[in-house]
Amino acid sequence: MNPSVLLSYWIPGFLLISGLIALGGLLLAIALSKQANPDQVPAMQPHLRPPGESIRHEIRRLEDQRMGHILSVLFTPVVFGGLVIAVGQFLQPDTLPDLAWIGGLGLLVVIIATFLPLRRFGKWAQAYGQAQLDFYGERYVSQFLFPLVGAGYCLFHDVELGSNGKRSHVDHILVGPAGVFVIETRTRRKRGRQAKALEADVTYDGKGIHFPWGEDREGIDQAWANARKVKSLLEDTANIAGFPLYPILALPGWSVDATREFKKPAVISPQQIRDYVLAQPRERLMNTETIRKLALQVEKRNTVSP
Repeated sequence: MNPSVLLSYWIPGFLLISGLIALGGLLLAIALSKQANPDQVPAMQPHLRPPGESIRHEIRRLEDQRMGHILSVLFTPVVFGGLVIAVGQFLQPDTLPDLAWIGGLGLLVVIIATFLPLRRFGKWAQAYGQAQLDFYGERYVSQFLFPLVGAGYCLFHDVELGSNGKRSHVDHILVGPAGVFVIETRTRRKRGRQAKALEADVTYDGKGIHFPWGEDREGIDQAWANARKVKSLLEDTANIAGFPLYPILALPGWSVDATREFKKPAVISPQQIRDYVLAQPRERLMNTETIRKLALQVEKRNTVSP
């Protein structure tokens, strides 16, 4: 065989094989790096979940996927481009139309091989950014709840509930003299001029939350859904009915302007939660024993085993 022809086959083949070997080496390095698990801790007794624990695990899962997406963006076009070059060399087009046809097809393949991984990476980046935002939002809200412990309230974060075989989490639960407070945190990004403001205004009319870019009901519906789940769980497990239940939707970074007084759910900023809770009347039913029984059932679903 002519050495020049052999060389024309050898170069793209070498590039393709080298790329695959490099990809395999990087994937092996990623697998080895997972052996150093930062979640591994010395043996300890089970303890209560910290704020945002389930989101922290979701962030870890997404971070494990990061390198795979980056490698896919980098190497998928290279691999498919190498295949196109190899096929072109094998066919050995000897006319300009044939060369143009193969080149156009190769370009289309490379464009598709670039677009699809980029699209997946874009979805990953969006999910990762929202998870980070949710995590910081839950941590931010939690600091305004700790003072209520001194007022006789038991505080729980990231409480796991089961419904129809599916797991869900309630961001925060307070059990105390005025009843049970179920708190849902919704962290929304600010846009434009509001991005630099510590507190930006939203309006709550009892039906929806009006952000500068439109109305949102998702958080309100989720607050009610969480409250119903907690009520059903505590009534069944603690065998206590009729305890006061207060759903709260907390909006970190936003100042809520209610057009009139709406009791449930309370849509408020984290700074208002303490005053809202302490403003509720103490209930005769919520004596020390009742609080203990209700808190015990929440605690059973709020324990982390290292």
